[in-house]
Amino acid sequence: MNIKKKMMSCVVMIVMVVFGITGFVFAANSNNRNLSFTAYSAGFSSGTSRADKEDTSPLYLLVKSLSKNDSINVRAMGIKHDKSTNYTENGLTGVLTDHVVCIKGKEYSIHSQIKEHGCDEALLSFRSFGTYSEKVSGVWSPDSVGRYTHATK
Repeated sequence: MNIKKKMMSCVVMIVMVVFGITGFVFAANSNNRNLSFTAYSAGFSSGTSRADKEDTSPLYLLVKSLSKNDSINVRAMGIKHDKSTNYTENGLTGVLTDHVVCIKGKEYSIHSQIKEHGCDEALLSFRSFGTYSEKVSGVWSPDSVGRYTHATK
C-alpha cells in the first residue's frame, strides 16, 4: 500500500507540473520578436509592429544595439479601434508617464495600462536623444513571463 501511495503521488506531481508549466507559458503572447529600425529625435515613431496584448503583464524589451547612444526613450502604446495611445507606466511608481528610458544590453519590463484600458494590441514607439537619428536593434514581446529591470525615466 505504501508503494502505491508513493507511485500515485509521483503521477499526481508529474501531471501538476506538466499542466502548470503549459498553462503558465502559453498564457501570454510572450514570443520574442526582432526589431530593427531608425528612431528620430523629432518625435516618437513606431519601432515595432502591432501585436496582440493578451494580459496585464509588462511588455518585454531588450535593446541589443544603438548606433550613437547608450540609451533610448520608449513608449508602450495601446491600440484600440486603430488608434494608438500612450499607456506607459513608471515601473517603480505605477504612475502613467510620457516615456521610459532603456539602456542597450539590458532586459526590461515596460509596465503599462494597455490591457486595463481595453486595448487588445500593443506596440513600442521610440525617440532618440540629441538631434540625430539612431539605428536600433533588439527583441521585444507584448507580454512577458519573466521579471526584468523595471523601466523608468
